[in-house]
Amino acid sequence: METAMTSPITICNIKATNRPGFTLTELIIVLAIIAVMVVIIVPHTNRSRQGLALREEASNMLWAIHYVIDLAKNSNRSTRIVIDSKENTYMLQIATEATDQNYQAVEGFLGLPHRFDPSVHIMNTAGFEATAGKEFLVFDPRYPWPEALVSLVNSEKAMVIRIKGRQVEVDDANIDG
Repeated sequence: METAMTSPITICNIKATNRPGFTLTELIIVLAIIAVMVVIIVPHTNRSRQGLALREEASNMLWAIHYVIDLAKNSNRSTRIVIDSKENTYMLQIATEATDQNYQAVEGFLGLPHRFDPSVHIMNTAGFEATAGKEFLVFDPRYPWPEALVSLVNSEKAMVIRIKGRQVEVDDANIDG
């Protein structure tokens, strides 16, 4: 009659195959898969961050242009947005008097130069006037509203802000090449 006991060799083999944990080979394979995933995902994350920075900067500039237009309309004074392409900044200014051509920074944080994210650059300021290495666009309620555009770019995309009088819109496009 056979008993429930088995031979010692069989018991050792069963214990060896049922132990918890992973083999070294399994761990190496999992680490290799994770490494490949990281190599694939990291460049996409960086591009995504740059795309978000471009959108955020375009949105900020769009808001600033709307603000300057409303300020000119409501204060009955000339306002302008001043762009310094070399410093990669812009700021908002208002005329000191209604008929004056002297400008001062808009009060509060809006008058401080806004520096673009390092991945975003100003490529084009068509319709802007230039003086002393800076471009500016004037919104004067006594004259017709200007038409202009500003192109913001990063390594793979461009966003164009089109100003047509009091209407402002943003278009985006991929950069080829």
